[in-house]
Amino acid sequence: MRFTGPTSLTAFFVQGLLVSSVIARRNNINRCPEPCSLSINPHDWIDYHTLDRLTWCNETMILDFAIYTPLDDTDKQSTIFACKANDKNTIHGNDQYQLAVSDELLEETTLSLEGGTWGTHAALPNDDLTQVTINSVKTWLVGSPRSHQDHIFGSSGKTVVGLYIGSKIQRATAVDSVAEQMLKYIEQKGISSQIVLQHCGSNADYILGMVINMDGDLPNVQQSVRTWSDGQCVQGFDNEAQFSEIFVPVAPTMKASGLRLKDKISADSYRLEGRETTCDYIQVVSGDSCGSLVQKCGITAAELAKYNPDPNLCSTLAVGQYICCSQGDLPDFSPKPYPNGTCYTYQAQAGDYCAKIASEHSLSVDDIESFNPETWGWMGCNNLQLGQRLCLSKGDAPFPAPIANAVCGPQVPGTKQPGNDGPSLWVGLNPCPLNACCNVWGQCGITPEFCSVTKSPTGNPGTAAPGSNGCIDSCSLLVTNIEAPDQFATVGYFLGSNTEDRECLTLDAWFMPTQQFTHIQFGFGDIASDYSISVKKGNDQFNFFKSMGGFKKIISFGGWEFSTSPQTYQIFRQGVKEENRAKRVEMLTVELLKSTTLKP
Repeated sequence: MRFTGPTSLTAFFVQGLLVSSVIARRNNINRCPEPCSLSINPHDWIDYHTLDRLTWCNETMILDFAIYTPLDDTDKQSTIFACKANDKNTIHGNDQYQLAVSDELLEETTLSLEGGTWGTHAALPNDDLTQVTINSVKTWLVGSPRSHQDHIFGSSGKTVVGLYIGSKIQRATAVDSVAEQMLKYIEQKGISSQIVLQHCGSNADYILGMVINMDGDLPNVQQSVRTWSDGQCVQGFDNEAQFSEIFVPVAPTMKASGLRLKDKISADSYRLEGRETTCDYIQVVSGDSCGSLVQKCGITAAELAKYNPDPNLCSTLAVGQYICCSQGDLPDFSPKPYPNGTCYTYQAQAGDYCAKIASEHSLSVDDIESFNPETWGWMGCNNLQLGQRLCLSKGDAPFPAPIANAVCGPQVPGTKQPGNDGPSLWVGLNPCPLNACCNVWGQCGITPEFCSVTKSPTGNPGTAAPGSNGCIDSCSLLVTNIEAPDQFATVGYFLGSNTEDRECLTLDAWFMPTQQFTHIQFGFGDIASDYSISVKKGNDQFNFFKSMGGFKKIISFGGWEFSTSPQTYQIFRQGVKEENRAKRVEMLTVELLKSTTLKP
């Protein structure tokens, strides 16, 4: 933060206890994010960086974040994308979810459900937040056209819900069935501290689950969803819970049609270097084993070993790894830089972690770390954030992804990369007004949470140490006046109504130490709907104030509830309209000076 103006200003607050007015104004601000209907992509939602910030909103929210970056780990940053659930349709999306592999034939399958609870049972609260949150999460996930979106979270007050549906399970039917079973259980048994409902399939593609926590423990809910994404089931219940079977269309596990080379080339032709002898291949998902891969490929174990001759294959399977299901070689999936010199750029998804990303792109984790020495916001593989743009090849660092609520820095929506300037020069884009500090999340302020420079272990631009917001531009709290003014101004503030509103700690205008001030501001004058002026509260004090000398006089209009009260808040708003400006200016200047004596 830099102040370089020619004036030094000292504020004197005689009766300036403004805390209550600040709180009043805050209570009239909508503390919730924008509606979910504005975007189907969680990356476009408002992002928050502390769990406490979520408690500001008193409505139902849909949430998404990196499930492999624990929210309760104090050694890591948190990025939580949030939107406000709509009253009707949570998003504009598809009515019917299509599986990622569209040519698979679905089979109506009976799925057994199991689960359990933690804590004692209690009656469902009358506020109905549990049902509202479940329905909002269900509506969002069913409507999302994002085929890779296998999970979502929701919160309302202290009710937190997590939902996971494996990619081979027909989403719409499964979500409806799971929500129905959970609500039925709660209606019959009551609510507990935490309830889990799940189907333990063979791997992550065939698992589904819903978790409800009534203590606002989002990290615990995150852990359950991460467990399902890992192809495992949640365990350790205090009490077992019984649920009915459900009937859901599911893709068969045998002979999945692998992603052929020709399909991949058409989608991303510059990435792959194919050969005529390319094999048919599939990818490993969480929970897979060589046995399940044999079933997926529709081949024998001997053929799997023949097509994939690595003797350690079965003990080193990695999520995202490509496996040959026929004779031939795997293509090279390692990305190449773009023609303009920028590295191949990948945007992290909620279920990503570096080992998975590396396997999917024929890379190692060390490769990813080495490709990102200057990438904006890169805090390392151990602190991967949802929406992070990162390099998966050599090349220049990519311009960072926009942040919907950023007001400063390079991530303000609509900001274009300036020529060939690198990340070190992006910090000055969209500076804060009045040279205020800009933190790494694109927010302006003048306190340590905006102005203190910190870095993550990577030291990359746009990063901050865990538990801090860092600063990228106009940093530090040092106030610097380059040159002294010809004379200093010292301003005092006097609340005229203090003698009427308080039984003690009052002060008459006559007793102000006027010799200490060049200017004194009087609060407050009143403005009527016709823009006539008066002083209703503290009029006697105003008369004293007018008659005093030795300083310049200032009067403030409005104050306290004037700007928010239904009876008066429109006066300022109407007064700035073009048709009212001239009259308002005349009343506030000419008429004021005629009717009062505000001269030294």
